[in-house]
Amino acid sequence: MKQQHLDLLCTHIQEGATRFGEIGQKSCDAFGGLRLR
Repeated sequence: MKQQHLDLLCTHIQEGATRFGEIGQKSCDAFGGLRLR
């Protein structure tokens, strides 16, 4: 369930990427890295 929450959070960050730019993408990548561990 926690992994699904991270997926949703990552999607939310990607949707806001146009507003936050590179910072949002790096945050998404960071969550992706946590998911892979």
